[in-house]
Amino acid sequence: MTELGKLGSTIHHYLVRGLIDDGFAPDIGKLQELLEVDASTVKEALKRLEASHSIVCHPGRAVPWVIHPFSLSPTATWVQSAQRGWWAPCIWCALGVAALVGENVVIHSRVGGEAEDLDLHICDGAVREDSIVTHFAVPLRGAWDNVHHYCATVLPFRSEADVEAWSRRHAIPKGAVANCPGRRTGPPLVRQTCRPRLEEMVGGASTRDIRASRPSRAILGS
Repeated sequence: MTELGKLGSTIHHYLVRGLIDDGFAPDIGKLQELLEVDASTVKEALKRLEASHSIVCHPGRAVPWVIHPFSLSPTATWVQSAQRGWWAPCIWCALGVAALVGENVVIHSRVGGEAEDLDLHICDGAVREDSIVTHFAVPLRGAWDNVHHYCATVLPFRSEADVEAWSRRHAIPKGAVANCPGRRTGPPLVRQTCRPRLEEMVGGASTRDIRASRPSRAILGS
């Protein structure tokens, strides 16, 4: 791995670790301080992270917007733990947040992104409401053609029949439907289900490594 690649991996670690521990990611100034590099070096590393789909930056700016499975901007999906909470780009990302945080959480969302509120309780790594299904309207291979649209259409439903009705109602083609990982097949299913994609998104580090590695509070600026 090149020095810039190592720097990018370290920056990604600090971004994710800051979100988990503090509920927000360190800004460019804090990253400069942590890494003892100038702003242009941090920005170049962020651009490389975006090119590898590790993060999504604001258009035309080397400023993180989405650090999967977290969103730095408000969304319609909120993950609440006992101490803090996080926005997620979609319901599946919210399960990923639960896996990374490693705590019991409640995911606040809406059925099909419409009017009906839905709370999913993640207890000991499993979804209590295990009859809920997730609809992936866009095939994974097309996710990065427009990742924001992809995430916006990854939604929870009460049944596959509800997915079909929703698809007709909005003229959005029906895609893959997956069961939420629940108690019927045993915990810790959230972590097992989300782990492969999560570990790809965090530069190959395991979710266990990320949760266990905790920079000092001074490093995280709190």
